[in-house]
Amino acid sequence: MPLLPIENPGDVSVLSSRDIRQRAALKFAAAPGATPVSDRPPPESFTNQIPRDFWVPRPLLVTDPSSDQQPLTEESSVNLASIAQYNTDLPLHYVHITIPGNDEGAYAVGLIQWILAQEILRMHGTTPWNTHGGRA
Repeated sequence: MPLLPIENPGDVSVLSSRDIRQRAALKFAAAPGATPVSDRPPPESFTNQIPRDFWVPRPLLVTDPSSDQQPLTEESSVNLASIAQYNTDLPLHYVHITIPGNDEGAYAVGLIQWILAQEILRMHGTTPWNTHGGRA
């Protein structure tokens, strides 16, 4: 899993520009300590190094590659990894790693994000393996 060897979880960015996916992205980012991007970022926000608040996400986790194509293009231009949750009808241009699953419903997106967050926390050793349903 490419999110495991990252020492600083704040370097991972979770991007979601659609309304039904934003809550899942914010909840996922809160669990391992990633950086949420809930609105559509302005063009060249990942490649323009002039602003004082410039940062490069390593990697970028996108919940909808069809509506967030511009950040994926920027990530690929600087040779950084991008991870996307996809359905069978979405384009996968500039996506390096895909997480298959339904991305149409808010509950489906939230479930996939929750499973991914739990696996990251378990493999980092912050959550015990015998946790069921978020309860100890």
